Amino acid sequence: MANTRRRQKRICIVNFKGGVGKTTLALHLACGLATYGESEVLLVDVDHQSTLSVVCLGGRRWDTAVGAGKTVDAIFQHFVKQNRPVPGLDIVSVRPYASGSNSWTYGGQPPKLDLVPSTLELDETELDLSSTTVGGAIESEWAKRSLICQWIDQNDIANKYD
Repeated sequence: MANTRRRQKRICIVNFKGGVGKTTLALHLACGLATYGESEVLLVDVDHQSTLSVVCLGGRRWDTAVGAGKTVDAIFQHFVKQNRPVPGLDIVSVRPYASGSNSWTYGGQPPKLDLVPSTLELDETELDLSSTTVGGAIESEWAKRSLICQWIDQNDIANKYD
């Protein structure tokens, strides 16, 4: 019997130099895949500047998400504050561009795109992560590096997005 599970693609855009177009590339790549590739796309913004989140959500909706703790920071806080469970899908802003004053289209139609927004507090969270250990040093570092993958697996993201 053939495996019918879809292969989820994970694309990470990283460059430690500022101003090279990471945010622009991420947004256009995601919109292009969602629109022309007819894929369900989840953007996860892990940039402490939160530009992608503000562009997708608009200032007010981003501020609301941050105030409610519905950001990528919740994934990292699960590790830093050991008593917190892995967050669920409630941190995902579904079709953030589809309505309101920040609505927009890409290629003439709204893309099938959802977002886990970032927050300006990620700088502080990064410091907290670096000083938090659980178990042995190697185990702890591996756990830190795989927090987003753990969230993806525990929330069955592979079956919700392409």
